[in-house]
Amino acid sequence: MTADKALEYLDIVLKAHPRLRPGDFGQAVKLSQEALAELLRLRKTIPILKDTLLPSETPIIDNNRSLHHIKEVLEG
Repeated sequence: MTADKALEYLDIVLKAHPRLRPGDFGQAVKLSQEALAELLRLRKTIPILKDTLLPSETPIIDNNRSLHHIKEVLEG
């Protein structure tokens, strides 16, 4: 999964749970979202980071799970 795709999934989770409180799992999701957004911003501005992947990140988008499917799971 790419960082961009992970950020999209995190957006879906946060939209499905708009009332997050400190200490919630949701706060960890929010922090993850912010960290990924910052990483993506840094990759655009610092050349050496452009091709650096996180340990579980892949450069290829996994289309086996669509955003629609993830949304259905969260809402179901």
